[in-house]
Amino acid sequence: MGNLSRGKYAYMISDRSGQRFPYQEMVQEWNGSWVHITEYEPKHPQLEPKPHQADPEGLQYAHPDRIEPPVIIELTPNPFTTIKYAGSTYINVYSEDHGRSTGNVVRFRPRYKFDHRLDMKLVLPKCMYLHF
Repeated sequence: MGNLSRGKYAYMISDRSGQRFPYQEMVQEWNGSWVHITEYEPKHPQLEPKPHQADPEGLQYAHPDRIEPPVIIELTPNPFTTIKYAGSTYINVYSEDHGRSTGNVVRFRPRYKFDHRLDMKLVLPKCMYLHF
């Protein structure tokens, strides 16, 4: 093979647009197409994504969630209303955001009050159970 021409006066057809451009202004894209420098598009980075490791999920010193102990829910003042209907008496208890449903058992405990000496004083005399 001998020497090749520089293409000073040559033209080449673009693979993208089909137009004629000077030979020296043509470049080859990553997919092998010959295009003019104004039509050139570099390879998109997502065509060859960089490998990455999965996010770590395990913990070295993992503990299970603790079971929350039941919490006493304070009732608003005067939450009880009595309803008589068809010979039966019902007690309605008003409690905001109680989260209970039918069939739950609720225990009403006496309320204790602390005075300045941290002695406990009983305010309500007895406990009561209600079935919802």
